[in-house]
Amino acid sequence: MLDLQSLCNSETMKKAELFSAASSGDCDKIISLLDGGVDVNAKCLHVKYYHETALHYAASEGHCPAVHLLLDRGAEVNAANKWGQTALHNASEEGDCVMMEVLLDRGADINVTDHKGWTPLHYAADKGLLPASAPAVMLLNRGADVSATNDAGQSVLHFVATSGLAPFVELLLRRGVDVNAADSKGKTALHLAADRGHADIIEMLLQDGADVNAKGPEDYNGNTALHRAADIGNVPAIKMLLHHSADVNAKGTADCTALYHAARNGHSNVVEVLCSHGGDLSVKSGYGGRTPLLEAAKRGHIDVIDVAIKHGASLSESDSSNNTALHLSLVEGGPGRTENMVLHLTGLGMDVETVNAKAGYGSWTALHLAARQSDSKMKVEILLMAGADCNLKTAAGLTAEESTTDTDIRRLIAYHKDHYPNLQRACRMKILRLLGKDRLSKVHHLPLATILKNYLIMKDVY
Repeated sequence: MLDLQSLCNSETMKKAELFSAASSGDCDKIISLLDGGVDVNAKCLHVKYYHETALHYAASEGHCPAVHLLLDRGAEVNAANKWGQTALHNASEEGDCVMMEVLLDRGADINVTDHKGWTPLHYAADKGLLPASAPAVMLLNRGADVSATNDAGQSVLHFVATSGLAPFVELLLRRGVDVNAADSKGKTALHLAADRGHADIIEMLLQDGADVNAKGPEDYNGNTALHRAADIGNVPAIKMLLHHSADVNAKGTADCTALYHAARNGHSNVVEVLCSHGGDLSVKSGYGGRTPLLEAAKRGHIDVIDVAIKHGASLSESDSSNNTALHLSLVEGGPGRTENMVLHLTGLGMDVETVNAKAGYGSWTALHLAARQSDSKMKVEILLMAGADCNLKTAAGLTAEESTTDTDIRRLIAYHKDHYPNLQRACRMKILRLLGKDRLSKVHHLPLATILKNYLIMKDVY
């Protein structure tokens, strides 16, 4: 309902009364005002009301008698407001099928577009109503252009593929909508359905001829629907795409495969499915030459690493700067996450050569990186017990001991030189591996003396 008082300062009182009467459906008042000379097509110029006519207000509020009256008195049925929206746009957005029928019967343009290029069908579909009650169905039955696109290149199919309305998608496909039409960014309905993980819609689109490997020129820099489904970790959608011959090793953004996307986001179940369908774990991305395994190590996804190793990935893999999984886990991870990752990686049988690999222009080993970090005694000990060579030097000629200012770490490295191999330290490492990720809290609950607990969690170096 219009606030009449708010309009008094910006419109003449008579026009304001017309807008208010139309909004409330007061036909007697409308007749009186029009007979008094008020322009039936006058627009409300108040900033709050978007330059709408009395017809807009009557249609938005569902007052059919008032709409008929205004049209009988010369109202322009396709008059547009500030945003280019007609009364039919408003009624479609409200989902008022009765009002839409009235306007169409009185000559409203069914395919009229607003300033965004949206037709009434776009507004009706955007409401997300099911076909049984959707005004969109009525518009289609009245001849709305099923393939009309807005300024973003989106047809109604793009809308409903995103929202997940499978019955609506089926209806549009029966009406002949172009299943492979891409929007201005190159996204097809299949991309959008994959983005949301709508496996049922993906199946419909593919059965209707959607290109399973479509890449728009700007679409996510060339990602396919499989990339998008892998990103969100939707296994049913991925299986559906693979069943319809999606290229499991297709490259998208920065030469990333779907496997890389799944690994980056920690979706170990997706990595399993993709590997089982021929996913190549050796493909290096354009992001520093990282493989799925290396990306998982960088982001702390232990479960993904286990699946990758199971399917043939190598712990000796390195990126374009010669960083191994150990290097990346130490550079990127937080203290707790890094300890878990280093403990896990070295426990998978990583060879000594890989443990001691040098990376980057500085020729840093994993031990150098760990030694320089704060609160890193546990990481240093794990690496030392895995065979890290504390005598290796960086390009600047520094050993790990020389590269740190941490007194405890220096003492630990010095102790290691004189006490390795060491059964006591080996037993500690075995216990830590058995306790797993929550080892710190588990140690505190063990029936042990405090001195032993401190030794296990590296509060005491030796």
